[in-house]
Amino acid sequence: MVMAAVAIDSKTASALSRMGLTDSKAFGAGEDAHAVRSQLAVEIRKRALFVEAIVVSHTVIDERVARNELNVLERELAIQLIDKAPTVDKIIADGKRMFAPLCQRYDHFESRDRAEEHHASVAAASVIAKVLRDQAFD
Repeated sequence: MVMAAVAIDSKTASALSRMGLTDSKAFGAGEDAHAVRSQLAVEIRKRALFVEAIVVSHTVIDERVARNELNVLERELAIQLIDKAPTVDKIIADGKRMFAPLCQRYDHFESRDRAEEHHASVAAASVIAKVLRDQAFD
């Protein structure tokens, strides 16, 4: 599993959107999709205020799944990423129910389903995570 966080300003969000930034899954599979995501990841890393990712090994995932704690693990990782990031006006996470408990921890936190369709920073994090996962599989 790879989780990522990206902080961008509105100018960067617009620029990345014009370059075709969207949810990483929207590009499909195959070499062409991987090439587009990889190029976007380069642009994201160049332009973002903050980019961080956490790679979780399959053994950790297996342990947490066995204890029925996968969502707990994902919230723990989100907290690590948020706490590393600079202060921002808004924190948005993809997964309304899964990340809803973090609204109590962070005043400016919003959890929503399909957030990558509405927020460039979430789409950027999706691309960063997908590129890292692809690299790990290669």
